Amino acid sequence: MEIIPNTNGEKTTPSVVIITDSSILVGEDTTDFLVKNYDSCIYEVKRLIGRKFNDEEVQKEISKLPFKIIKAYQDSAEIEVIVNGKKIIYSPVEISSFIIKKMVKNAEAYLNKKINKLVIIVPAYFNDSQRKLTKQAAELVGLKVIRVINEPTAAALSYGFDKKQNFNEKILIFDLGGGTFDVSILALEKEVGEQNKLSFKVLGTSGDTQLGGEDFDNELVNYFLKKRKENEDVIRKDKRAMKRLKIACENIKKILSTSEETTLRISNFYNEQDLNEKITREDFEKECSHLFSKINASLDDALITSKIKKDDIGEIILVGGSTRIPKVKQVVKEFFPNCKINDSINADEAVAYGATLAAEKILYNKDGIMANFHLLDIIPLSLGTDIKNNSTDLEIQKEGCEMSIIIKRGTTIPTFGEKTYYSTEDNQTGMSMNIYEGEKKYVKYNHLLKKSNISGLTERPKGKTKVLVKFDIDVNGILTVNAKEESEDNKGQTLNLVIKNDELSLDPEKIKNYKLKIKN
Repeated sequence: MEIIPNTNGEKTTPSVVIITDSSILVGEDTTDFLVKNYDSCIYEVKRLIGRKFNDEEVQKEISKLPFKIIKAYQDSAEIEVIVNGKKIIYSPVEISSFIIKKMVKNAEAYLNKKINKLVIIVPAYFNDSQRKLTKQAAELVGLKVIRVINEPTAAALSYGFDKKQNFNEKILIFDLGGGTFDVSILALEKEVGEQNKLSFKVLGTSGDTQLGGEDFDNELVNYFLKKRKENEDVIRKDKRAMKRLKIACENIKKILSTSEETTLRISNFYNEQDLNEKITREDFEKECSHLFSKINASLDDALITSKIKKDDIGEIILVGGSTRIPKVKQVVKEFFPNCKINDSINADEAVAYGATLAAEKILYNKDGIMANFHLLDIIPLSLGTDIKNNSTDLEIQKEGCEMSIIIKRGTTIPTFGEKTYYSTEDNQTGMSMNIYEGEKKYVKYNHLLKKSNISGLTERPKGKTKVLVKFDIDVNGILTVNAKEESEDNKGQTLNLVIKNDELSLDPEKIKNYKLKIKN
């Protein structure tokens, strides 16, 4: 197995895009342009993809990111940059496609071969919209996505591939990267009745798509700004100064992972004054204490969904660059005092290594080196619809619609689930059916995936029309919804119905124009 370096010889590439007057720069090509082109420097789009502008998490990001985020097509969150005095709007899908295209070009140059297929790795907690749109980003540049795999599952593959002996154990993959945090618990075991067949079965997963290295960087930025005598809000308006500070803080974070203290030095930082401030590892940990406290909640949740105890975990695998932060390791050790922590695998390369093994499995299932391995992933959150009722229960009246779960959290994929719903009015010809994910009793506390309307129902008395709703989830964790009408008076004959989804996808005209730009 070989991890392909980028044009700078590095094994990792920053997910950064800069829009200049004459070109679009990606990854390692952006290094010399970061400060000058601060306004059009775009990063962390993984946190925006598949989310609407009014989403609470998007609103949090608006105050942290240097580029402008606007409400666009179907209320999606998109990015506005100014180039040559002209406004240009990009969706997170388009920015992601630039990054994918760059990575593929690097690989093609290295291999001297054309690449047309790929495996995409996503955070385990990515929802249906985020998975679909990440897949669409690759398809925009003419690539066929053969599988979407969760990051912890890929990391488990890289860990377990060579473990031919003593394979029966439960492991926890702790994946804290630049932008997201995932925890997954897997069972590595020999399959029943199959002497040589080994399976990687995900038992439970949890995480936080708003916790990663970027958040630690931002806390350091806030820390140093508080040290200045000038008004903090005034400095924040100086985008050049802010970008220089952000880059320096990322470096400070790395230094404090191996040193107890260091000094931040930026010449001519603001108002012709230098910035020289000492910081200790203790200062850093205190400033980021609220971020470290988030880790325990996800670890607890992963154990609950897996239905196992702490002592059942045989080994903990640390993955992602942010696991190099000493406090992160300390939090994990304190949570699992009797568990072995494995930080020997390459934190940056483990997921890519596992993705390659997954591709080998998919392409050469019976004859390849992965022939004896079986991958069993799960859905991270329950999926269902809203139940509209006329209950006299005061709590239900106050809280609104209840969540009707069709597929439970932790179900192995691919899978399907179905439920029957009845008409609530006489001569009803349609019904709204919104689709949610989450574990709360009432839908308003869960995440709305999409709004749907079922039309074309036959007019009948109240309660006489039955609608069978079916959820199908494929191996990529992507949801498809279908509905059929089933009624007593037509003796079980079914009528296919159309569900009009409120998808957070690209505008069809934008897709057409984008593909034209790529072609040219």
